[in-house]
Amino acid sequence: MKIWVILGALNGFLAVALGAIGAHAIKGPADQIMDMKETFQSANRFHFYTALGLILVGLLADKLPDWGTLAAGGCLALGMLMFCVPVYFMGMTGNRLAPFPVAPVGGTLMMIGWIALAVAAWVGR
Repeated sequence: MKIWVILGALNGFLAVALGAIGAHAIKGPADQIMDMKETFQSANRFHFYTALGLILVGLLADKLPDWGTLAAGGCLALGMLMFCVPVYFMGMTGNRLAPFPVAPVGGTLMMIGWIALAVAAWVGR
């Protein structure tokens, strides 16, 4: 399905744009800057990898069962949102409390998305 390719490509663009912004815009106490940048870069790395995963789901959609495409794409997309947004927030602000509880759920969903892609590829059409 081309929706996954479109969503992946748009998120690839967003990941590159946010990476550029994060490289220049992170400000804070000198003793926290490196930690904040590393946190931001983690979100950016996962964002970009998952964007590529969505493109892969879209490119393989005609070879995957419909449930596999929906499960893999849906889990990757939702997981990317739930993981990357709070981790980007932590990297930009240094605040580790407010949005953190949702990030592990997002990370778990991304892992499930990759497993769903593997299972769907195994089953195939």
